[in-house]
Formats: sequence, structure tokens, C-alpha cells
Amino acid sequence: MREFARCLGIDKSVEGETFDLAIVGGGPAGLAAAVYAASEALDVLVIDKVGPGGQAGSSSKIENFIGFPSGISGNELASRSYLQALKFGATFIAPEVVTGLESDDEEGHRLRLESGQIVHARCVLVTSGVTYRQLGIPGCTRFEGAGVYYAATSVESRACADAHAVVVGGGNSAGQAAMFLANSSEHVHLLIRGDDLAKSMSAYLCDRIGNHPRIEVHRNTEVDEVCGGDCVELIRMRNNATGAVTNIECSGLFIFIGARPHTQWLPEDVLLDEKGFVLTGTSFFSDERLRGHWPIDRPPCDLETTRPGILAGGDVRSGSTKRCGFAVGDGSLAVACVHRYLNGLT
Repeated sequence: MREFARCLGIDKSVEGETFDLAIVGGGPAGLAAAVYAASEALDVLVIDKVGPGGQAGSSSKIENFIGFPSGISGNELASRSYLQALKFGATFIAPEVVTGLESDDEEGHRLRLESGQIVHARCVLVTSGVTYRQLGIPGCTRFEGAGVYYAATSVESRACADAHAVVVGGGNSAGQAAMFLANSSEHVHLLIRGDDLAKSMSAYLCDRIGNHPRIEVHRNTEVDEVCGGDCVELIRMRNNATGAVTNIECSGLFIFIGARPHTQWLPEDVLLDEKGFVLTGTSFFSDERLRGHWPIDRPPCDLETTRPGILAGGDVRSGSTKRCGFAVGDGSLAVACVHRYLNGLT
């Protein structure tokens, strides 16, 4: 990807530059922080391994984001936010990966990039997001891109136009995908492991799915195998309650079963929870067992990690609600934390 960007002439050198705020990840949280910070005259750098959008960028339609009563695609929201941040003077580099982060009291924070560049920042916001989890069943890896997908946009929906589609997952992303695919598919099968869709999905989506004539919800159900020749032709599913196995002929399997946080590049003194998400603010400071990881006298800001001056927001933050609107809220709150940190918390 980096070589491709170099050939297009869109790669940038930031070697040795110093920024007020370096944002690692260009999802909704990172983009919101870039817009608000740059509009308030902070020198902002956004680093992303692919480009603006993050997980929300692959969403076919976001309907519960304030200000868009008819909904907006994740790609369009990301594009608009990106242009808005550019207008205020933010710097973007992509594709680029942060491989390490070091700090000291005199120089602030140093980010080591995969390209070999070193960037200095007075404050760092970690919005590096997550990676989609796979089912780990026979045939799933083989058919990735040929009927097995982790996003449901107009591109993937063509695979199951006027055919059956299977969506796996019980969260909002799965519900939005099912609704979107039902516009062009003959029938959509939504598979959830539990027995209650409302446990992890917004009420408005549950109602729409329950009333949609082309969507069928299979409760207590998991996929056992993905079958086909050159592409997906059939999935074998099992009912966990009865043990019954059923085959469904389909052209697309869409998987939305959660994700793994991108935190492997963070230093050891940035404390993570048991699932690898970043602990911030009161989530560790209010716990006597964890408070000792905070190295200075003042209490941390709401989004500050156990290393002062390093913040975390969006999906990568422990305890965050995995919704686009909440991620944008984290991004705006992070800028308030950045101002407090840069001003000595006065």
C-alpha cells in the first residue's frame, strides 16, 4: 500500500516534525478530534494504515447519527469529516502504521512509523480501532472476498442481488447490514447465538428487522461450515438449542461478530483491560488495585491513559459504547483533555 501511495504521489514525509496532537487512527473518533483540534488552532497530525473512515466507513447506512434523519453512509460521513479537517489545516498521512511509542518529560512523545519516520507530539490520541473477528470455521478464510465479507456496502451487495444472503451477528452493524441487503436480496437470514435480538441491538433496528418481510431471524444459531466452488454457494448452520443442522443456499455470508482492538503497538505502561482495550480516566483511577499505575499527583483526564499525555477514544477505549455517535463524542471530549494537558491542567 505504501509503494502504491508513493507511485500516486500522495505519500507525505513528516520526519522530525513536532505536532501539538498526533491522532493514531482515522475513524469517527479520530476524525472528530482532528476537526475540533485543528479548528482551535492546534497543529494536528492524523495517521492511519488505510485511510479515513475506520470501521464506520464500511457501514452501508448509519441512521442513528444526529443531524441525518435519512441516514448517511459511513463512507460519506468519513469523506465529509476528512475534508472538514483538511479545511482547518490538519495533516493526514496514509497508508502508515505506528509501530512504537516512547515518551519522556522533556521531548514529549515520539511515534515510530513503519516507514522509518519518527514524529514528535506534545499529546497523542489513540483511536486505532479494531479488527473484525473471524468465525474460525471450515471454508471461511478460503472464501474471503468471494462470498465472505466483513462489510455490507453497495459493492458487496452485488454478490447476492436477487439471491439469499446470510448475516451473522447481533449488534447494530449486523442489523444495519441486514436492512441494507434486504433492499436487493431475495431473502436475508440473520443469525444470532442468543435468543434475544434486543440484548445488543438498538430498539429501532429490532423493530424494523422484525417487521421486514424479507428478513428472517434465526435465534440460538451458529454457522458450522461455508461451502462452495469458486465462491460461496451454501452455509451449514446449527441450532444450539436443538442440535438441528440446516443448509442454506446463499451467495453471500456477512460476518459482524465483534472485533479485536489494535493496541499491540502501545508501550507496556499503557494499561489494558482483560480483552486488550485501553483503560482511561476513572475506569482505572477509581479502582484502588489499578490506581498505582498512574505515575503523577494530579488525577487523569477523562480519556487519559495510565501514561500522562496519551489519550484513547472510540472503539479501542475500554468501556466505550460501540456506536458512531459515541466515538465522535470521544473525539470532541479528547480535544478538551488535550487543551487541559497542554495548558498544564490549569
